[in-house]
Amino acid sequence: TAFLMSKMNEYTYSSHMSGEFDNESQVWIEKFISGDKKELYIFFKPFEYVSGKSISLDNETLNYTLNLDKAPKSIILTDIEGNSSTITASKSITLQAINSPKYLEVSY
Repeated sequence: TAFLMSKMNEYTYSSHMSGEFDNESQVWIEKFISGDKKELYIFFKPFEYVSGKSISLDNETLNYTLNLDKAPKSIILTDIEGNSSTITASKSITLQAINSPKYLEVSY
């Protein structure tokens, strides 16, 4: 969450791209922008909610293909623990969502 808090000074909310409440079969994605040069996508696999029961993390992965409007210069993927990796820059990116959020930072 420290990563997310540090980024919120730089980015502003843009749009909800995917996901709906009580649907654990669809990746949840929120998009944030910083000028016209950077985008931040926060995504995760929703957990199944059963009324009166505790949250159940399922350790499953959901794949989602994110299609960008233009070719990026760089893409960095960061997990909830702050571990980052560089992804091959492409207009079409396959994301693997799990129950905890991941952050995809795209630079143009």
